[in-house]
Amino acid sequence: SLKGQKVMLVGGAGFIGHNLALELARLGSSVMVVDNQVVNNLSGLVANSDIEAVRHRVYMNFLLSRYELMRGLGVELRNVDARLMSDLSSAVKDFQPNQIVHLSAISSAVEARKNPGLCFDLQLITLRNVLELSRERRTPVMFLSSSTVYGDFEKPTVNETDRPQPRGIYANAKYMGERLVRTYAQQHGVPSVIIR
Repeated sequence: SLKGQKVMLVGGAGFIGHNLALELARLGSSVMVVDNQVVNNLSGLVANSDIEAVRHRVYMNFLLSRYELMRGLGVELRNVDARLMSDLSSAVKDFQPNQIVHLSAISSAVEARKNPGLCFDLQLITLRNVLELSRERRTPVMFLSSSTVYGDFEKPTVNETDRPQPRGIYANAKYMGERLVRTYAQQHGVPSVIIR
């Protein structure tokens, strides 16, 4: 059912995103990864002078191979800052996706705590833009949340019936994202799926 679909991955250059892009391409989807290339990726690594030289080379090779794998399967990579509606809107207009997957975030709760403003922007401002574009076009949205919305687990496993108790900026932004997605689905009919 994914063959011939056009799937846009917002914030898709990270670990989960690039693996999803590769699998979607293998299943016959056309995939566009839009990412600002600043956090959790090559540009962020180039700008980080705190990493020792050997680790820097290893990480650089790792990230370059990630991009080469995606290019090899025909995944389109677009340098887009999804915090800017004009940038994201232009990419959506060009690609005309059937589905949009929102993955944009700082991938570490610890790093998000160090820069809460950037965490908020990457998770919620980008999501607002995705939801607004999806509302206009009726494009289905998949939002990747996190198990961190449950807070400190009080038992070995949790599921959707457990009450969320997010702690910290990362978990709270993910939970707020879930609430935004649900609101757009209920009030504006945006087709959506949330994954924790």
